[in-house]
Amino acid sequence: MQTDLKLNISGHVLIRDVKTSEILVDKHNEINAETMSMVVAELLKGSSGNYIYEMHFGGGGTVIDETDNITYKDVAENLELGTIAGLYDPLFYKVISSDDLVNNDDETRNNVTINHADGLPYTDIVVTCTLEENQPESAVAAYEPGELRFDEIGLKSKGADGLDTGYLLTHIVFNPVEKDVGRVIQVVYTLRISL
Repeated sequence: MQTDLKLNISGHVLIRDVKTSEILVDKHNEINAETMSMVVAELLKGSSGNYIYEMHFGGGGTVIDETDNITYKDVAENLELGTIAGLYDPLFYKVISSDDLVNNDDETRNNVTINHADGLPYTDIVVTCTLEENQPESAVAAYEPGELRFDEIGLKSKGADGLDTGYLLTHIVFNPVEKDVGRVIQVVYTLRISL
């Protein structure tokens, strides 16, 4: 007897201001089918080196015209590029792997956890990333340390050649979020894996 199982991965992103509890973004995201299938296959094979490792922030997901109308770039079209897909305008990233105590600046506030309840045909991977008051630490383009304006986020796998060399696994664009000095922003990126 042959059993065909269909693996489904869906994503949801919640971005909030930690101090005020204001919800800044609450929406679903797109999955890069090619790179995600490669990571799942590597994990089932038993390879431990390829997994969700970094959260990347970018500033090229939207176009705002002179009358403040916002046009969102096509994430699905970008992800069709597969292994060469990337954020439109990468600005900053953080290591969220709890296994990397050198590059993860606080594994209690930047981590990947698994939530599962017995009897349910799905499991959630919850990726939490916190931009602290003075992060990013180095200036990005026209921004001072601790400031950032971003409108796209993606999760990347761990790359064989070090930091920022993995595959883009997910991508989402949204209304621009201002990260000012003193503001603490937390991103909770949930991937639901179901059969």
